[in-house]
Amino acid sequence: MGTGVSAASRSNDTIVLNSIEIDKCFLSVVLNVEVRDHNGNVLARGDNLPRTANSPMARLHRQGNKITREDIWPTDADYGTRVIVAGGEVGTLQKWWNDPEQQEWRWSLEFYNHR
Repeated sequence: MGTGVSAASRSNDTIVLNSIEIDKCFLSVVLNVEVRDHNGNVLARGDNLPRTANSPMARLHRQGNKITREDIWPTDADYGTRVIVAGGEVGTLQKWWNDPEQQEWRWSLEFYNHR
């Protein structure tokens, strides 16, 4: 049984998924990802992408018609990266902090909407 999340991000080949929302216990979870155009045509796909590290974020990168996954602990270099949260909204990572033992973290996203 799977959970579907729909999200939109324009012209960006890299996006981060808040994987903690999918896997509260950091268990081994695989992702299936499809990128579609406005007509529903599949542009890229990643099937059965395994967890690569014990981390709260998964970086998804589009390379042609393939999607790759890298589980990460964000750094300052990731500020400005788009993040998909539960429910499918996409925000921009503004701040990130985690303790050296990677047991706690605090982060901020900015959301922008228009009609």
